[in-house]
Amino acid sequence: YFAPGSTTQIDYGIPGLQTFIDDDWVVVATDYQGLGTPGIHQYTVNRTNAIDAVTIVHAVNEMQVGAGSRFGVIGWSQGGGTAAAAVELDAADYGDLEIVGAACMSPGVPIIGLKLPGLGSELGGSDIPPDGHLFMILGAMVTAFPDTLSLDDVYTAVGKRVFEQGWNVQAVHHLSDTLGRAYKHEGQVMAVDTTKLGAWMAAFTEASATLSKPIAPVLVLSDEQDPNGPCPITWQRGYVDAVKALGGDITVKSYPNDDHFSLPQSCVAEAKEWLTARFS
Repeated sequence: YFAPGSTTQIDYGIPGLQTFIDDDWVVVATDYQGLGTPGIHQYTVNRTNAIDAVTIVHAVNEMQVGAGSRFGVIGWSQGGGTAAAAVELDAADYGDLEIVGAACMSPGVPIIGLKLPGLGSELGGSDIPPDGHLFMILGAMVTAFPDTLSLDDVYTAVGKRVFEQGWNVQAVHHLSDTLGRAYKHEGQVMAVDTTKLGAWMAAFTEASATLSKPIAPVLVLSDEQDPNGPCPITWQRGYVDAVKALGGDITVKSYPNDDHFSLPQSCVAEAKEWLTARFS
């Protein structure tokens, strides 16, 4: 997407897809962007995304294509948070399936970001627009918790229009560009109602991984070239610390020469090797 000469406008977000197919894996994937489908995509709502992932594993088991009952999950960014939550679901979600492990590339876990210092700057200020990823997360949380949260809790009228007109046609980076231009020409896009922070904290907690001890091993592949990337190093390490506190089996591999966007290409072979070993 960011490479000079790239013709990829929308990243379908399945790192290493062909290498898994070449090695005879049965691969299923959720719609990373969530565009063109009914309902607002619950961007980085880890638990919803994880249930979606496990649901399509159930589906492929009904298709007679050679899939077994044991499965692993791999994901990057939003998908990393999905993978993290996929080893924390309820027994009823798995049914007859057995998850063997989760490989999380730069996992996006919203509650970690909310608890760590520095989030305020991501909400923007008098001279800069908010981070587009965070803007989209807030809108998605309202979709996941419509009874307790509202777009009016966090967006101005301009912000609401950008979200409501963009959620089904613009991936997060395109939406970020739209957001920045609207901010420049029309003014503030966010106005946080601080009286609702308790409801938002509760929603972020319920939506995120780290609700319970993972039932299978976790591998975190961490990009560390840019400490303040879309999933800052502190967020990635915060997730690791939270899993350790829960008593989970977690391994970390750092990639000091990769940023958020180069990480998948650099680490997918190691992630695949680790997942393969979980089946032995």
